[in-house]
Amino acid sequence: MNDFCAELHSFLNERNYVSPWILSNQAQNPILASACSITTIKKKRYLFLQGDENHNVYIVRTGRLRIFYSDLSSMEKCIYIVEQGGMVGETSAFDQAPNYASAYAITDATLFKIHIQDLMRLINLHPSLSLRVIESLNYKVRLLSSQMEYFTKSAPVRVVSTLIALCARYGAVQPDGSVRISIRFTHEEMSNLINLNRVTVSKVFSDLLQNQIITNVGGHIVVPKIDILKSYLDDRL
Repeated sequence: MNDFCAELHSFLNERNYVSPWILSNQAQNPILASACSITTIKKKRYLFLQGDENHNVYIVRTGRLRIFYSDLSSMEKCIYIVEQGGMVGETSAFDQAPNYASAYAITDATLFKIHIQDLMRLINLHPSLSLRVIESLNYKVRLLSSQMEYFTKSAPVRVVSTLIALCARYGAVQPDGSVRISIRFTHEEMSNLINLNRVTVSKVFSDLLQNQIITNVGGHIVVPKIDILKSYLDDRL
């Protein structure tokens, strides 16, 4: 991780914000990789559905998945985005309960797949692997705790903190010092992630654009001065 990303992650950590974009180096673990099969999933397809039985653990090799749950009214709530090295399916695989959420491919993806019994055998042979699972579960507990806190905050705080997390994950510093977020996203996608309605998210973006705190260049969000965006957040916390 470069110094710019590390600094932004540190800034967010100090404010108890946990990024919903999960990635790690687990995909590079040779012990796990040697025991896994490879499965592929096309963009806009489901890896698994909420309520399904699951006996496998998956580690993202390439691509990006959205993990979300649906309430009784069929409203979707995004929990996190998992990328290279991120683990999914471990909770339901270990406790043998139905999936608490669905996994949807945002992009074409390839994943390492291992049956829970094979994973347990590996852990018995290589106890250090248990730390990988614990790290994954611990991060998700911290993420859910952070979401509970931030969902009580104002709409501008929720939008701007998530924008800073996007800069930390996908931001590229330009020659003029501005930061360009390399992925495109809709207001609907943002609203689903931070538990706000789309109209509210659009209003916050409109205010940020009007005050030139962010700009939109070819469909990509650009932050002219990241320190101004950080100050904007701190002033409203």
